Amino acid sequence: MLAKLLELVAEGRVVPVVEREYPFAEASAALAHLEAGHTVGKVVVHGS
Repeated sequence: MLAKLLELVAEGRVVPVVEREYPFAEASAALAHLEAGHTVGKVVVHGS
């Protein structure tokens, strides 16, 4: 199953959906966004 998923990603048929990005300093805002329950894609918190 993992091999098939990797194949689909490599072909561009599966793409991650990133709804929003937050810097680490705003992690609490990212959590609030998730808790609101209206997230369509992934919420990313990055260290830079």
